[in-house]
Amino acid sequence: MNYNRKSTIRFIKCITTVVLILVGLTYLVNKITYSNAEESVKTEIKAVTEAAVVTEEPIQEIIRNDMPQYNISLSQELQEHTWNQCNYMEIPYELELAVLYIESEFNEKAVNYNSTCRGMGQLSRQTGERVANVLQIDNFWDKDVNNTKQKVFDAECNIDCSVYHLWELKQIGISRYYSDEDNYLFILGAYNYGVAGFDNYVREHDTMETDYADEVSKVKSDLEQYGTIK
Repeated sequence: MNYNRKSTIRFIKCITTVVLILVGLTYLVNKITYSNAEESVKTEIKAVTEAAVVTEEPIQEIIRNDMPQYNISLSQELQEHTWNQCNYMEIPYELELAVLYIESEFNEKAVNYNSTCRGMGQLSRQTGERVANVLQIDNFWDKDVNNTKQKVFDAECNIDCSVYHLWELKQIGISRYYSDEDNYLFILGAYNYGVAGFDNYVREHDTMETDYADEVSKVKSDLEQYGTIK
């Protein structure tokens, strides 16, 4: 009886050890895979950035009659600025407004729970500083020497970076030969999760659809149909 009990305990220990080893190997493989995915994404983003046409010409003034008038809690001045940027980067105006609303409800001082994402477009430090560097925006995340200017909380600068980030995600989707529908889901999924994070999400869930894309689409549809956000 005692022998059988010891054999059973040894068997359980062996099984437990094997399971732990398998779990460890799975974690290691996933970590390596995710690390490789991140490097691949960096290469994609670098290619998009290098291919971007940088111009010092000012953005043309908007034609006010062409800009939709929306009843939203975003100043007319910032609506016009967003309209200009979206037209310049060929990003749907209503899409950017919807992203800004879902991210911060147009609060330029917004900070997420652990301060890893900031501003109206809730850009992370890594993404925000990289995009700000492309757009030649100084002191995006940190304050300057006078400890006053922090561009991540400047609405216009944050909008500029948010629109540009949507544009570069769009270019990555195009380079991957996504259909228009899939690219739309990719843009929003990658804005929310990061490119590598969204690729991992798709592998795990076998779909590009996300709750985030649904929320943004709902606001975008409200703007287009009702001129406000319901």
